[in-house]
Amino acid sequence: MKCKRLANYTLLISFILALNGVFEASASNETEFCSASQPIDQQCGKYAYNILKPLLTYLKYLQTKVNDNNIDTLIKTNEHLNEELINLKNTLKEKNELLDAFKSNMTDLKESNSNLEKLQAQTATDVKNIEIFLKNHISNSEKCEMERRNETELLSKLENSVQELIIKSNKINELQGQINKLQDQITNDAKKATTEQIPKANSCKALAGGEHEIQVPGLKPFEVLCSGDHPVGKGWIIIQQRINGQEDFERNWNSYRDGFGYFWGDFYLGLTKIHHITHSQRYELYIYMEKFNTEWFAARYDNFRVGSEADLFELQTLGNYTWTNIDNDKMRYQEHMKFTTYDQDNDKWMDGNCAKDVRSGGWWYNNCAT
Repeated sequence: MKCKRLANYTLLISFILALNGVFEASASNETEFCSASQPIDQQCGKYAYNILKPLLTYLKYLQTKVNDNNIDTLIKTNEHLNEELINLKNTLKEKNELLDAFKSNMTDLKESNSNLEKLQAQTATDVKNIEIFLKNHISNSEKCEMERRNETELLSKLENSVQELIIKSNKINELQGQINKLQDQITNDAKKATTEQIPKANSCKALAGGEHEIQVPGLKPFEVLCSGDHPVGKGWIIIQQRINGQEDFERNWNSYRDGFGYFWGDFYLGLTKIHHITHSQRYELYIYMEKFNTEWFAARYDNFRVGSEADLFELQTLGNYTWTNIDNDKMRYQEHMKFTTYDQDNDKWMDGNCAKDVRSGGWWYNNCAT
């Protein structure tokens, strides 16, 4: 609308200006006319001025108004154009920013595309490697499956063999049991035949060193330790041995009566056995003692005999005395003494029990002297 109004104004101004030109031309012609008519010269000029003055004034007014309207319109248009320019600049700035972002994104996309191409190439290589691996794996799996089948067959055969071996082993054990029974029967028959034919030994005289079974009147057969490679010589029945200190000899009456310890270490044969042995025939007593520095001495009595439990295992007799490395018949002081333990006081000490209060272990104490 503003542009159309400006066009109207322009036409109007042009018309007025054109009219002004006519007037000017008319005035000019009039002047020329008046100049030709010199007598009415002054009257012509005044007349023309008076006629044109209002019109010229109005024209000037119109021209000023048109100029003012044009200036306002131009200012408004300029302001509008400035606003549009600012908007365009902002838009252009945004477009430039978008363009920069687009360029950056394009760079990133190019880089990503390059990386993607590299990744595709690597993936293709990996796929080929995987295909090769799978082919090899399938081949190996087939081999493994074949080996597994072979192992299964072998295991099955092995299990069958084991079952057969178990059956055979059971048969062998059964036969071995029968053989053992036959051997035991043969051994028992042989022992029985030997026992019936050869009487039991009643001493160690004819026996080698070591453990042997003998039998004396009044007792069933029992084990004894016979002397072997020993300073006392062979053929002796060892009734007491103290060599390693592992056996406690401070024991009660029943222990000394029945015996205790082991033949391979410290032991006491037992008073009941000693009684029956010494009453079966004449026996000698040989006492052998050795110190830690290898110094040793021995005492020997040629008629050693011990009474029964009813006699409190009295040391009934010793016989004659001989010695080696020392001449001290200490054992003679115990002859005819009853045996004493810490729970069976048979000594002659009136103030107490020698085995319990003074000495350690059972013995034929007289008055606590040994």
